[in-house]
Amino acid sequence: GLGNHVDLSVPNNGSAGLGDTVMRLVDGGNVGIGAATPDTLLHVSGSTDTVAHFESTDAEGMIAFSDNASTGNWYDRRIGVHGDDLSFVTNGARRMTILDNGSVGIGTTAPSNVFHVNGSTANFVARFESTDSEVYIGLKDSGSSSGGHVAIAAIGDDLVLRAGNNNAARLKSDGKLGIGT
Repeated sequence: GLGNHVDLSVPNNGSAGLGDTVMRLVDGGNVGIGAATPDTLLHVSGSTDTVAHFESTDAEGMIAFSDNASTGNWYDRRIGVHGDDLSFVTNGARRMTILDNGSVGIGTTAPSNVFHVNGSTANFVARFESTDSEVYIGLKDSGSSSGGHVAIAAIGDDLVLRAGNNNAARLKSDGKLGIGT
């Protein structure tokens, strides 16, 4: 190494000499792999889609995260794999799982649908919120027209059912039900 950094080099084509720098440790402790000027503690750069591979010989492979405000154990916040599934862990518990078939589970490690939420004992398990005056949850199948909308909506304190781009029914907050109005 020269100056304020140390380089790890490998010979070019088996020849003697320094060759290509593959890793650099700079003054201040930053390490660059494929990066000549690492700007973080670990800076990995490469010309392929995957620039890092972490492999565990255990049943799951996780990367743990913590900062100076984190409480509990350092391994309580992790992202990783369990077999072919991707897992997100907080407070030591698996909170979200994405199965290898694409199904997403929140509150369950075995989602039985494309999107499966298990709120355990919570009565309200999801919230869809908009800063606009209306919020819709749209539904579409292969037979739905591209311009039509089937949806469940909240407009103010009213529950609205929408079909074919029209509000078909409205349950008002006072309990009155309007159909086709």
